[in-house]
Amino acid sequence: MGSRSSCSKECRSGTGLVAKNSKEDILAFRTVLHGNVMSPFVVEALACSQAVALGKRLGVMVEIEGDSLAIINKCNSKEIDILEIGNIIRDIQHNKAGFSEVRCKYLSRTTNRFAHSIATKSLKKEWKCN
Repeated sequence: MGSRSSCSKECRSGTGLVAKNSKEDILAFRTVLHGNVMSPFVVEALACSQAVALGKRLGVMVEIEGDSLAIINKCNSKEIDILEIGNIIRDIQHNKAGFSEVRCKYLSRTTNRFAHSIATKSLKKEWKCN
């Protein structure tokens, strides 16, 4: 499950979520637009939260791959976070409890190209997203 966030000048941000199987075949992907969320830190946390929720809906094992090492470390932690993303991290930790294992790993932005591409396109008028 890869996730990627992207922000625009128009006070919008978007996330791209990609669900793959063990052979790296794409099973599903989803884009989400956010209004008035300009912090890339918050958007990246939202992307991870949405990845866990999508995995739960699909009934698949979740391995979050993101390009924000700080967010990945917080997703792997069991400590309570008091930063601006504390509620989002608590939501991720709560939803992780429904799985036998949720792995969160760091990927470079260049490795996470498809998720980045759909997040960026969702901000343009090329795709209609909800």
